[in-house]
Amino acid sequence: MDFDTHVSPVTLIADASGGNYTDNDVISDNDGAGLGTYLTFPGYGGILGGGSGKIYDANIVGTNESRTSTVRLWLFDAAPTNSELDDNAAFSLHEDDRTKLLGWIDFPAFANYGQVCVSQADLTKVKGYKCARAVADLYGILQDTSGETAEAAGEAFRISLYAEMG
Repeated sequence: MDFDTHVSPVTLIADASGGNYTDNDVISDNDGAGLGTYLTFPGYGGILGGGSGKIYDANIVGTNESRTSTVRLWLFDAAPTNSELDDNAAFSLHEDDRTKLLGWIDFPAFANYGQVCVSQADLTKVKGYKCARAVADLYGILQDTSGETAEAAGEAFRISLYAEMG
């Protein structure tokens, strides 16, 4: 089987108006009750959806050069509509979303590189996935796993997943 490399970087502008992040907080675009949204990684399921592949690399570049936290990217094969999505709220995986869960990617502490911070996942083993039937995208929720006291309002994250699709 031939594989094509696929990458669709996603930019998340964190609301961050709720103050610094604590361990287990969701990082998302809105901290209003029920207003946060999940991340969408387009095209990983192919044109018709339901496709599969292997993620072999992942990185995050942020605009806050002072950030040093660790983060986890939860991945789903369909939109996680019932789990916690609000910025600064404690992450909670709802049982209705558990069948959509593909797993997660842990990122080490961000490192400062000039005016940005970068974290590169250590994917020594590729992470296989299969999108739900007729679903062309992967979905995610970003979670702070260590707490961050240098949080900045409007902080932007560019999340890239590199996958071989077959």
